[in-house]
This record gives sequence, C-alpha cells and structure tokens, in this order.
Amino acid sequence: MSLFAVLDGGEGSGTTTLSHRLHARFPNSIRTREPGGSSLAEELRSLILRTEAAAYDAETMFAAFWAARRDHMREIIMPARKQGRMVFSDRFDSSTWAYQIRGQEQSQLVDLFWAMRAHYLKDCAPDMYIILDVPPEMGVARAKSRGGEVTHFDLAEMAFHHRVRAGFLEFVRDSRTTQRQAVIDATKTQDYVFAESVAFIEAH
Repeated sequence: MSLFAVLDGGEGSGTTTLSHRLHARFPNSIRTREPGGSSLAEELRSLILRTEAAAYDAETMFAAFWAARRDHMREIIMPARKQGRMVFSDRFDSSTWAYQIRGQEQSQLVDLFWAMRAHYLKDCAPDMYIILDVPPEMGVARAKSRGGEVTHFDLAEMAFHHRVRAGFLEFVRDSRTTQRQAVIDATKTQDYVFAESVAFIEAH
C-alpha cells in the first residue's frame, strides 16, 4: 500500500513513538522526520532548531523550513512513493502552520503559507494527517522528562504552546486541507493512540 501519512502534534504528544510503532507495524514503510530526513534538511535542522534560533527573523526561518522540506521531499518522500512504499513523516507542513504561523503569531505569512503549500506539495501532498492532541501542560512536562534534543520551541512560554495546539486544530479544519485527517486523544495510552492510528490508516 502506497500512503504518505503525516504524524503531528505539540510537544510531548508522542509523534516519534508513534512513527516507530507504525514503521514496525508496516515494515515496508519509510519512517522520516521534519525538519530533516535528507542530508541537506538535517543540516538545516541543526541550524533552525538550536536554541539560538529563537532570536532569528521569523520570515527567514519560515523560508528555511520550506527549503528543508523541498529537499526532504525530493530526496526521500518522492522516491519512496514512486517505489510504492508507505511514508510516515514525524511532522510536516502542519507543524509550520501550528508553530510558526500561529505559535509565533506570524499572520502576515498566512497567504504565503498556502501559496508555498500549493507550489511545493502539488506533486507529493500527504494522503492523511494524524494529529495527536494533548493539553500543553501535559505535553511539555512529558517532553522535559524524556531528555534528549532541546529546541527553542521547547523553551517557549506556555501561551505559545496553547497557540500551537489551537493551530493544529485549525489546520485540520481548514477547507484548503483536503487530505483525510484524524485527531487522536494523546492523553490516553500509547497503545490506544497506536490502535486508533492503525484503524484510521487501514480504513482509508
């Protein structure tokens, strides 16, 4: 089955764990992430997620995310789809909308976001979005407890994370997001989230 599914949600929602489990459930699949995935995109990731990036110009960072996405699509996603393989991407353009447009309150970029999306995704749009929804207080606490990579988004104030959560829910409700969408309660167990995700994927 050829399928391009995006797994997304706020900090600590469990997208990475879900991507590992879905890859194991569908062994012919490709598991990837954003920003990153390809060699160039991973280099850009190290620049745009480091804590110093909090001080960078928001519009410059917006362009950097799309540049990373373009290379990711060309080098990883599009070849996998041509091979008929499933692709699970841990974050994608839904994160750009939630984190940058809404979280960072860059409303001047709204029209540009949809224009970039139409231009870059026309040949390789996701088939579905699975959004893991969790209250920011719970998600941020989970993210802090797991350790590992710390980005400037992790260090943002709680109001930012509330805007991000609202941004994800807005994204899947928008009429321009024509792909299939599921919003899953990520306050529940990992087994529940996994089972709901598999059921959604197999139903479509």
